[in-house]
Amino acid sequence: MKQEATWRREGKLWAARVEIRSDTGNKPVTVIVTGRGVSSDGMTLRSVDDLAPYWDGREQLLSTLAAKHPHVRPEDLELPPTHGVEAARTLVEATLAEQFWLTGELRRCRRPSPRHRPNFDMGRLWEAAIRAQMDTTNQSRGQAKQVITAVANQISSLADMAEWFNDTSLRQAAIDETLAYWVLGQDTASSPAQQAWQRLWELRQRPPTLTADAPGINNLNAFRERAETVAPLEDAWLSAWREWVDTSHA
Repeated sequence: MKQEATWRREGKLWAARVEIRSDTGNKPVTVIVTGRGVSSDGMTLRSVDDLAPYWDGREQLLSTLAAKHPHVRPEDLELPPTHGVEAARTLVEATLAEQFWLTGELRRCRRPSPRHRPNFDMGRLWEAAIRAQMDTTNQSRGQAKQVITAVANQISSLADMAEWFNDTSLRQAAIDETLAYWVLGQDTASSPAQQAWQRLWELRQRPPTLTADAPGINNLNAFRERAETVAPLEDAWLSAWREWVDTSHA
């Protein structure tokens, strides 16, 4: 039985949605099929009694692809020895470059094209920053990763939420002090803002408390309460940075 499908195409990517109605009177089933780089001409759907051959074929395909592109753990990458803040600084600057590029593309109402994306090997940059943090502070890998993640996310959040961050000198000073505080453990003029970020970041990492009667995204009250808890800490963090700008860079 032929049924009409709803189609959407974006370059080489396409998707089709169709409702399958049975002859037994059961509720229709919505089926969505997507493809990238393959033609949709002549595509048909049919029911099967046994999915095992398709599952086995999928496993074989994934194994073939994995053999062509073997996964290398970040810990196994060959990188030059790193120490101090420079690896973290390079990571932060690359993260900002990607963020500024994406923001600019969206403001121009253009679909971001990978061809124009800044060319950084983010995996290697993250690993270099983590290793440098471990070497500089004698932290475990897990602790170092948490610190570098907090640093990168704070700088990225400032780029999104603090207008003064567009000033090149203020941005550079904020990065310098953030790295000095988190990587080198130094007390800086922005220490109150760094401490405010630590409280905010720790809360952001904790998932909202969900209840059995309304789990997941259906528990709107839990997410609303979380937002109401995060907002004051976010305001305090931004205010601490604003005070840093007014007192240290007036």
